[in-house]
Amino acid sequence: MIKISYSSRNGHRIVFIYLLLVLFFPVGLFAQEVCNNGVDDDADGYIDCFDGDCSSDTLCDDFYFGKPSPACQYVPSSSTLSLVQEWTGGPVSGHSVLVVGDLDGDGIPEIIGRNQNLIGSSAQQGNGGASGIRIFNGKTGALKYSPTTLHIPFTNNGFVIADADKDGYGEFYYITAWNTPGGDDRKLVCYEFDPGTSDFTLKWKSNSQVWNNQDGVFYTPEICDFNADGVPEIYAGNQIFNSITGALIVSGGFGNSKGWSNCAYFHPVANTVAADVLTSSSILPATGNPCGSACNGLELIAGNQVYTVDISSATMNVVITAASGVPDGSVSILDYDLDGDLDA
Repeated sequence: MIKISYSSRNGHRIVFIYLLLVLFFPVGLFAQEVCNNGVDDDADGYIDCFDGDCSSDTLCDDFYFGKPSPACQYVPSSSTLSLVQEWTGGPVSGHSVLVVGDLDGDGIPEIIGRNQNLIGSSAQQGNGGASGIRIFNGKTGALKYSPTTLHIPFTNNGFVIADADKDGYGEFYYITAWNTPGGDDRKLVCYEFDPGTSDFTLKWKSNSQVWNNQDGVFYTPEICDFNADGVPEIYAGNQIFNSITGALIVSGGFGNSKGWSNCAYFHPVANTVAADVLTSSSILPATGNPCGSACNGLELIAGNQVYTVDISSATMNVVITAASGVPDGSVSILDYDLDGDLDA
């Protein structure tokens, strides 16, 4: 409680300051999470319905995350469980990673795969036109779309799908083959569904190649929102691109780790992972000091290195490098030793 004394000389000044404190001080420090805008409003690392503050919001009634455990559980009687083939579709490449999502907004998910045909003897070559990508009806397995696209390699790099522009229709992204004509080789490209033509059209191709002809086509693109501003980024290796325009935002440098693992011809694996593995209080081995604000938000884990990422200033820096003798490599993360910290 604040006691205010008035005087003819400065009484109005005291009242004015008191009102400013009451009206504006709480607002500046305690922003509330808006549960449907795709932004981390209260800067706690959780967005919309992933934030516990939204668990009781009606917007999150059907959301799968953060629900309390039921007071009782139903244990079904023992029975024999078996899988039954629903349908057979294809053909698709055995090197293709299938991706599932409702791209055309009809309520039935589609399955995206790569055609099985191979051009030439190199894993980096691939088909273009209407021969590269197959999109199937997820309910029946029937071929639904054969979009005309730039060449897609015959390698393990996959697709990522999203509705990044929030128009209600999905986009799919991939990295083009090295034999793509017209200077469009090893480009990150985005195709979006056009409800007017009921087909997919090229929305953009990146303004920069995904590294070089030695490894550029082997990366699997991934999507996340590094700065939690509601506009996601696409990352491949240690390069980060704008998901709306395809512009290269920042690169970690060709000489640094890129999540590359050349295990065998035709079977290279190259992927990195974005995750919040460090905090501002994390002690960095190279300096012995806390990481500070650079470690707020998501980091990029690439093989034997961890990068901090700042989208607003277009910078990323290596803050952790594994011990000598630990090479670059494809990444997955989990809490392996159950100590509460993620391991790569």
